[in-house]
Amino acid sequence: MIAAMNYETLSTVSRLSDSAVRAMFSRVRESVSVYEPLLIHLQLYSEISSVNRVTLADTYLEVKQRFTELHSSDSALWEHDRLYPPSLAESALHPPFIYFRGDSSLVAAPRAGITGTRNPSERGKRIVREVVEVLIANKITPLTTLEKGIEGMAQLFALSLGERSIAFLDTSVHQIRIPQREKLRDAIAKKGLLVSAVSPACEQRWKDLVAYKSYVNAYATSLIVIEEKDGGFAVKRIEDALDQNIPVLLFHSSVEDRSLLWPRRICDHPCVHVVKEPSEIPAVLKASRDPLTVHDNQLSLF
Repeated sequence: MIAAMNYETLSTVSRLSDSAVRAMFSRVRESVSVYEPLLIHLQLYSEISSVNRVTLADTYLEVKQRFTELHSSDSALWEHDRLYPPSLAESALHPPFIYFRGDSSLVAAPRAGITGTRNPSERGKRIVREVVEVLIANKITPLTTLEKGIEGMAQLFALSLGERSIAFLDTSVHQIRIPQREKLRDAIAKKGLLVSAVSPACEQRWKDLVAYKSYVNAYATSLIVIEEKDGGFAVKRIEDALDQNIPVLLFHSSVEDRSLLWPRRICDHPCVHVVKEPSEIPAVLKASRDPLTVHDNQLSLF
């Protein structure tokens, strides 16, 4: 976690944009290892950031204290680390660090995003369960946020089957925004994996929703949509995924629903694939692109 703490110290004291902090961090990297505590190279960090050493040292200790709230098994990956997920690194908008809690073997495992309405029909509930079953049967890990409705149900179905899933959070892996979801978070972390782009040094949830949606989509590598209303949260996820040329899978029933405008507006996009049954999904994912390559499953703990 040392590299992450060093980066967050620079970010906190400078209050500059990510791009500016990244540039400073790169300059540090040219001279010393960023995996060594900032205090060892205090003079260099001071010269590069134009911040006095006392302020830098005090800020580092404050950041370090916040990082102690993490579990000892929690992990982080820097964007220049070999194991940083390629699908996320290739995105024009990606976080400098991502944080993990849970089964680290899932960090680079085959995965597919699931999204949809927050108020699913009985048919939608049946479909999301079938989608989860099909993905798991084909060794593809379901990935969602913790939004209620389709996404939350996908997590519950995976847990009910005794299988692993991935949840991408809009808070740090140690923070609880909605207390009612704490048990679900803990269950996912115990069996599967929690992922976040929010530093433990941040006390608030991720505020840039545009960036958050992009991170989730890019990490998922594909997006399966199960029911949605015009203008819903999932529609915004779809639009972002298509902007990133990420495969989007729709069900034929949504395209044929004449009360909806959004499916017909996007169904001719080259990255959109329409399926009739969940059983078609693995073949479509394989044909659309090859996002499911499994990489080395060991995380660098810095």
